[in-house]
Amino acid sequence: MEYFNRFLQTCTVSVLDAQKTVCWKNWQEWNYTPTYNKFYFILSGDGELIVDGVSYFPKAGDLFLMPAGVVQSYHTINDTPYTKHWCHFTAESGGVRLFDAIKVPLCVSVANTQELCLLFEQLEQAHFSNSPFSSLTAQARMLDILYLFLQLALQNGLSFSDNVPAQQLKSITDYIHTNLHKPLSVEQIAAVVHLHPNYFIAFFRRYFGTTPAKYVFIARMERAKILLKTTSQSVSSIAEQTGFLGVEHFSRRFKEYTGFSPSDFRKL
Repeated sequence: MEYFNRFLQTCTVSVLDAQKTVCWKNWQEWNYTPTYNKFYFILSGDGELIVDGVSYFPKAGDLFLMPAGVVQSYHTINDTPYTKHWCHFTAESGGVRLFDAIKVPLCVSVANTQELCLLFEQLEQAHFSNSPFSSLTAQARMLDILYLFLQLALQNGLSFSDNVPAQQLKSITDYIHTNLHKPLSVEQIAAVVHLHPNYFIAFFRRYFGTTPAKYVFIARMERAKILLKTTSQSVSSIAEQTGFLGVEHFSRRFKEYTGFSPSDFRKL
C-alpha cells in the first residue's frame, strides 16, 4: 500500500476529452487499443462493452473504466442505446500507467448518482471553457471522479497488477522506514532486493517517481513531524531517531522542508 500511496502522490492526470452523449443506434467500434483511459458513466439505455475479451453490460448508475493499452470494443444491443457522461484521460507516474500498476474492477455501482453527474457536468464545462483557469478546474474534477472510482474499487477488490513487483517494493519501503535512524545509502537499499545500484536508481524512480535519496529525506521529515506532534521528546532525540547527526543540521533541513523550526512546528 505504501507504493500505491506514493504512486498517487506523484501521479499526473490529464483530461483529453469530456462530453455527455446520447449514443446513436449504430454506435460501435471493434478491437481497438486506446493509449488513454475512458470512463463511461451510464445514465440510461443498454449496450455491450468488451475489454480484453470479457463482455460487460453496465446499467444506469454504473461507472465503467475502459483502461489504456487493452484491446476493447463497444456496440449497441437494442433500440435503446446508452445515454452517458464520458471522458478520456491519462494517469501515470514515473512512466507507469495507473491501471497497469493496479488491478481494479472495471465496473462499480454509484450510490450518489447526482453527485457524480454534477462532477461530470463541471468537468465537461471546464474542458470546453476558454477561462484561463479552466484546465485547473477540469483536472480537479477529473481527480474527484478518479477518487470516487478508486474508493468504490477498493471496496470491491483493488490489488497490485502482476507486472508490478509488489513484494520488492514492500521490501524496499519496509527497510527504509525501519532504518530511518541509520545512514542509508543507495547500495544498502539496492542490496535488499538484490539489484545493482545503477539499475536500482532507475527501478526506484520508475515506481516511486523520485530518487531514493529524496524519498528517504521525505520519509525522515514526515517521521519527525509525527514525533514532534505526538511526543514530548527533545528535538535532539528526534533528530537522532530520524537519521540526522546533529540538532543544527536537522533543524536547518526541517525548516527548509516545512517553513518552520522544529520548536515552532510543535507549537502549531
